[in-house]
Amino acid sequence: MRLQDTFLRPEGFLRRKGLLGPEDFLRCILLPFLASRAALFLAGWFARDNFAPNPTYAEYARRGYFLTRFFWVDMWAHWDAKWYLSIVQEGYRYSEPLTQSYSNLAFFPLYPYLVRALIWPIPGGLKSEGLALLVGLVISNACFLLAAWLIYRLALAAGGDPGAAKRTVELLVVFPAGFFFSSFYPESLFLALTAGALWAAACRRWWLAGLLGLLAAVTRGQGLLIAAPLAWMYMQERRWQWRAIRPDVLWLALLPIGLLTHLASLYQRTGDFLAPMRAQAAWGRWGADWWSNLQLQLGGPGLDPFKLDFALLVIFVLLTLAMFRRPAWRAFALYSFLLLALPIATALFVSVSRYLAVVFPVFIYLGSILKDGAPYQMVRAVSFGLQVVYFVGFVNYYWIA
Repeated sequence: MRLQDTFLRPEGFLRRKGLLGPEDFLRCILLPFLASRAALFLAGWFARDNFAPNPTYAEYARRGYFLTRFFWVDMWAHWDAKWYLSIVQEGYRYSEPLTQSYSNLAFFPLYPYLVRALIWPIPGGLKSEGLALLVGLVISNACFLLAAWLIYRLALAAGGDPGAAKRTVELLVVFPAGFFFSSFYPESLFLALTAGALWAAACRRWWLAGLLGLLAAVTRGQGLLIAAPLAWMYMQERRWQWRAIRPDVLWLALLPIGLLTHLASLYQRTGDFLAPMRAQAAWGRWGADWWSNLQLQLGGPGLDPFKLDFALLVIFVLLTLAMFRRPAWRAFALYSFLLLALPIATALFVSVSRYLAVVFPVFIYLGSILKDGAPYQMVRAVSFGLQVVYFVGFVNYYWIA
């Protein structure tokens, strides 16, 4: 059975009782989200004064903040957040050579431009780093709630089991890198756009799928990969008959327009049409030695986030391969496979848990095969325990993802 069929058959997803009502939203999404964020906030606040910070970045610990003096905001805005903030404040800036100098050209524009647009009407005297970061955090958390609602609906459509849909959202909330969904990062926005694109395709709203895919492609570098499952779902809808293709397929041609526009604007500044990809090379991506990086990541003593991240990557790959066994899930599986292939191809596994956090079809599949009981409760507890540990490290200037 095709995923689209579950949205349209009389006993299927669009029936009134299958929709996520206010009580279900509160129980299945909002309460787990708020409880987890409250626990992370308390852990981060406690960690500031009770755990040793990364000695390499002791200067930040001594002054008590990374980007803003408001610690309750700053704890969610470390590392790459400064590059997104620089785009909000100054636009794109770079120095030559692109492949060797860190620059904000490596980061995509939709999230910082959205923050910039929302603070634009505010008088200049009131604008500050803290205000920009706070607006970004509001966007991130709101987008995650929207994404969780969409993913709940996709999970319910895929399996027809409200329990599985609830487990899907819970697993997403407690995932070790899940705190990035509430941070000054574009993960939540990207998650909402990609989940929305697949939901629109499942509902046969191709114009909306194309528009959301366009926006996803200018939110994260791998956003254009959503084109593959959308095309799969379109052809599946047409029974894989080329003669059945209709003009509505042209909506999917929207996907690369935003990315091409962004690349063209940077070309005018740099003379390099692939400037974002060149800029990412300064962080060791694209062309690194795969085997040497793997040995470096796994060769250190003891258990660390890099080893845990690699173990999570292996688990996600195995679950994606298992997903291909279900014909109705193959569009999901294809999208997961492509998202996982990208960090593997770059030969740099640092930050991989943050990349895994947006591979939501794996969470849908895992929610469908796990059942409520001791094994599921253990998975959830271990996962959230790791998230707390990761966040404590993040707050104390250790590189997590």
